[in-house]
Amino acid sequence: MTMSRYDEDLYDNPFYTALEKNYHLLLDQASSSHLINCMPKYELVKDASFTKTDFGDHILLPSTDQDDSFTSLTKHDLKEEQWLKI
Repeated sequence: MTMSRYDEDLYDNPFYTALEKNYHLLLDQASSSHLINCMPKYELVKDASFTKTDFGDHILLPSTDQDDSFTSLTKHDLKEEQWLKI
């Protein structure tokens, strides 16, 4: 079975552009600390407005306890199996 390829320009994504413009220090900190930045699909955020909490929800730190677990900057725990992988 052939899967369609997920291909969006990150710089067209309203979530990413708002993060970069309004919270660039948070983005820089996440990048320099090698954290995982989860970007929602364009279609899901094209008309949305965002808060700092929204961005913190999408930046993940690997768990020290389990290989497949993560904690967001806003202290939400999740497992890799909960992610939508494309």
